[in-house]
Amino acid sequence: ARDRSVEVGVTVRYPHQREAARKLGLTPLGEAEFEPWALDRAPDVVVETVGGAAETLAQAVQLCRPAGRIVVLGIFVGERRVNALLLMAKELTVVGSNTYGTDRRGAEFRTAVDLIPRYREELAALQTHRFTLSALDEAFRCAADKRSGAIKVTIVPDANL
Repeated sequence: ARDRSVEVGVTVRYPHQREAARKLGLTPLGEAEFEPWALDRAPDVVVETVGGAAETLAQAVQLCRPAGRIVVLGIFVGERRVNALLLMAKELTVVGSNTYGTDRRGAEFRTAVDLIPRYREELAALQTHRFTLSALDEAFRCAADKRSGAIKVTIVPDANL
């Protein structure tokens, strides 16, 4: 019988991402490690968070187990190609998400904010930088350059406001 215990793999490019994944109890995988890991395990759910011009949506269709689910969080530029025959043959469910969306429980963003106190310790591993509002340009430069060690950059009000 297949072991149904939960294992979460996450792709990482930088050492600080690998360390944060470990702190959260996730399996950090370099890009070369991810595909063999996923093919061996056939994930029930693949969460695509990259977007941009990446081919990660096509990769998600390839790696997700039959009757699995793909959640698309990344914001893509332009159109992306997906093997529709494989999507259909595997009977995959593809779900788009918008952090500002709403459902019968209310706004997703509000739900996320409400969960912060419950997971404050775990989330601390993700918050790597804090900037004041007056240093907004620097904050965005830091967030855009993952070599800076940034995972999540927080903006706080200036003390004198």
